[in-house]
Amino acid sequence: MYYIILMTLMLGFASLGVDFARIELSKTELQTAADAAARAAVLKFADATGQTNGYSYLNTHNTAVTYGGLNKALESTVIIDPASDVVFGVYDTNTRIFTALANSNAAYAAANAVKVTARRAASRGTATPLFFGKFVGMNTCDSSSTTIAMPGSTVVNFIAGFPANSMTCNGIGYITNFNLRLTDDTSAADSRSPGWQTTTSFYPTKLDVRQFATTFTFCMQVSALTSGITFMIQNQGIDALGTTGMSLGYGGPNGPYNYPISNGMCIKFDPHDSQGEGTNSTGMYINGANPTIPALDCSGYIDFNNNHVFNVEMYYNGSDLYVNVCDTNNGNNYGHVYTNVNIPSIVGGNTAWVGFSGAGGSPGGNCDIQKWWYGAGGILTVK
Repeated sequence: MYYIILMTLMLGFASLGVDFARIELSKTELQTAADAAARAAVLKFADATGQTNGYSYLNTHNTAVTYGGLNKALESTVIIDPASDVVFGVYDTNTRIFTALANSNAAYAAANAVKVTARRAASRGTATPLFFGKFVGMNTCDSSSTTIAMPGSTVVNFIAGFPANSMTCNGIGYITNFNLRLTDDTSAADSRSPGWQTTTSFYPTKLDVRQFATTFTFCMQVSALTSGITFMIQNQGIDALGTTGMSLGYGGPNGPYNYPISNGMCIKFDPHDSQGEGTNSTGMYINGANPTIPALDCSGYIDFNNNHVFNVEMYYNGSDLYVNVCDTNNGNNYGHVYTNVNIPSIVGGNTAWVGFSGAGGSPGGNCDIQKWWYGAGGILTVK
């Protein structure tokens, strides 16, 4: 009899342990979602500070919803409620007190921080289900995690466009009408590979890449000879210039011209099918690998072949790289999270050359980076 009672108690405690573990896992995954949403929101917030580019509190709320939704908690997509889960306010770093402000553009202009809460709640039908708690009258459990994010230090601020001589350009790249042009519609060509255009362009001093947020807009006038562009971080040198064509100024080899940027990484935006990746792809590539395949197919979400202006938002928390691409003409977007990415290890340092590359046939189409903002650090986590 006593043995049966003891075994029943032991099984009961073990069962509660299983439920407790599920609740803790849910909170951990919600914390990741809250971090992503807040950091992305504060990127938009920081981008807008002091600018007249049309951002509002509503735009920033929507950004938090998008990035939070790239994460899952217990295999269910995290849903951020823009009305109640995203709050602008003033955070005092000395007292560690967050004072919420009203959801208005006036409050948005006065805020220095964004607070995001990711939840699984019974009121939303998303509470964490319990396997064994139901035997004591608990079928589910609410859980939540909160992040407060503040803008990091702004290092690059070309939101109004690129001033003359603001970037170090290699290959055929240049600045025209405040746009950073990576390929163009002239017959200009890479001296290493006649008939082709190749460009890299980097900020003239190394940037901190341990944690960062960045946003930029680009437009590709796609022709049959347009290969694509990349956002690049590397430590080969400020004059590093990769191979042309499908290598997009980053990778190699490509025919007899083999100039890969070996200690670097890039995110590509590719309207051309070179090796089966399709005509609408993106992806991350490291150590000079050719940015062809494997790749992520953006079809059904956005289309790089429509000559629209695209806004890219990225944030890196030291482990995961969040990337979201939005078609500014129709609002469609495509997002992806690259996990377990150690950028300082890949590039061989905590600082690196940061910029862009592009490639295509000559003459091709005008591929322009229209504006760019980059900030380092800037996330405070409150659990």
